[in-house]
Amino acid sequence: MIYLSLDTNAILDLCYRVYPEQTFPRLWEMLDELILTRAAKFCVCSSILEETRTKCSFFEFDESTLNDFLARFSVMMIDRDDVGNGILNIRTKLFDYPFAVTSVHATKDEPDVDLIATAQKYKTNGFVITGEIGFIGADWDAFSARARRKEQIKIPDICALMNVQSYSWLKLFQKYNFTLD
Repeated sequence: MIYLSLDTNAILDLCYRVYPEQTFPRLWEMLDELILTRAAKFCVCSSILEETRTKCSFFEFDESTLNDFLARFSVMMIDRDDVGNGILNIRTKLFDYPFAVTSVHATKDEPDVDLIATAQKYKTNGFVITGEIGFIGADWDAFSARARRKEQIKIPDICALMNVQSYSWLKLFQKYNFTLD
């Protein structure tokens, strides 16, 4: 079984913006099958869930859709305190790179780091699902040589640094050969 640590934007994309069930019912059925066969388990860190609820409110999304998603897929809630050591390890690693020292990921309580620490909890079976696109890749040392101090670090970049797999919904759908016939 793989554990899919869901980012706020991944949840919003699935439930409201890109893949809502009303538009893609077959896709949601395939996700049901993925979860019911125990091939995968969705999990969300408490800070990500709080951020998702805040954004639902801000965008005036119907929060019952989110609650239905959480219940339907038995999304596992991970308390931020349960991944505290992972959060500290990620922040410590970011301090190895001068361009990352001032990033919000290194300096503040930030849900993106919690998201990655949640996936790390499951070792090689932990994956991050996010809508973000990274630009650093796995070679942080080469990037560090040319980076400016204000470079914006994305979730897939930190995942690559920490050896955590990062997927988009599309990449996950391709992995499991989801097709809408």
